[in-house]
Amino acid sequence: MIRAIFLFILPMALITSLSAAESSRKEDEQAIRQILEVDMINAWNRHDAKTLANFWSEDGDLLTPWEKLAINRDEIEKLFTNDFDGRMKNSQIKQKITRIRFIRPDMAYVDADGTLSGIQENQTAFRPINDRIAYIFENEKGEWKILIARPF
Repeated sequence: MIRAIFLFILPMALITSLSAAESSRKEDEQAIRQILEVDMINAWNRHDAKTLANFWSEDGDLLTPWEKLAINRDEIEKLFTNDFDGRMKNSQIKQKITRIRFIRPDMAYVDADGTLSGIQENQTAFRPINDRIAYIFENEKGEWKILIARPF
């Protein structure tokens, strides 16, 4: 009798556990999509360097298409501030996630397609840049942050 109860309860517990994990994974995926496909785009298009930098972890890094490397949130904010004061002052971005792969429950690899337009330097307007961007996200105390961002 006890064995029959155990054989019934164990699978039910596993199904409940798997359902909770799947639900959590969907919430994590939605949080990452919100950051990259909505919040980051809005902050960029407002040229809000501080808000943009806050999407990165404190020790995160960013490599730009022009091979400028910023290592840590303060450097990332300075990089965005300088770009928005210069050639990026009229820039706009679009970004769409093509894949999210969870490496661990607290870490995700994200591929995105992006378009950067409105770049201008020395009164010369550049064509829009279409890039793929690879992101590594980490969950810090319940909040998803970018650890690494690389266009390619």
